Amino acid sequence: MGLLDALVVGVAAGIVAAGLWAFGERKLRQRRYEGAFGSLSGEFRVTPKLTDKPHRETAVINVRDNVLDVRLAGLPDGDASEGEILMNEQLRGAGHYWHRKGGADLWGFWDVQVRDDKTILVHTTFVKDTTVVVEAFRWELIA
Repeated sequence: MGLLDALVVGVAAGIVAAGLWAFGERKLRQRRYEGAFGSLSGEFRVTPKLTDKPHRETAVINVRDNVLDVRLAGLPDGDASEGEILMNEQLRGAGHYWHRKGGADLWGFWDVQVRDDKTILVHTTFVKDTTVVVEAFRWELIA
């Protein structure tokens, strides 16, 4: 085998090794995310802070790596709300949402902290008229 052939084989082996390393790293990250965030998949009761009267809508969460895909279910006909929350490994997260309410498209932000595997504490920030509004909720796992 000549020098050029050995170089080509070496480069090819390096590319294969790098690909295997990246694949293994991705699988380990997915397993870590599943352990950290997997329990957050499900349907959550939405209750305003300092009250025990839940809203009629629920937060339905699907976990994709360290991203929580959130959809509010049980809203009035014609209304919809969905968004994403990017979580970190300290179980805090931030994200944005879109809300169609009464024919108007509204936007806002979520800041969340996981309390335990059944409860997420949520601050919602949005603008109503010209006033910034911050509301606090508990999202508690139903199913």
